[in-house]
Amino acid sequence: MLDPNAPIFEVSEEVRNSILEVYLRDAKQSIGEIEFGTIQKNHEDVRKAAHKLKGASATIGATQMTNICRSMENPLMQNLEMLSELKNTFETLKKEIG
Repeated sequence: MLDPNAPIFEVSEEVRNSILEVYLRDAKQSIGEIEFGTIQKNHEDVRKAAHKLKGASATIGATQMTNICRSMENPLMQNLEMLSELKNTFETLKKEIG
């Protein structure tokens, strides 16, 4: 699920683990913001949170998360189905990261 060619794999394991720990914490918060905004139909809040998570996901090489977030920046894609896909992908990613 993580791109093995991502720059994060060029740093030491200790640094990588620290970065991934911060990513998981921040991603959980962003997903909460996306969920709340989706339910409230607050497109701008969803866009902002999705954009933030997209950048963080790209940084660690989480391509699928990046693509879902890119889609969710579009108000037409801010729906419960995409939210479910985002949450499921995040759960899979958490297991991969360990």
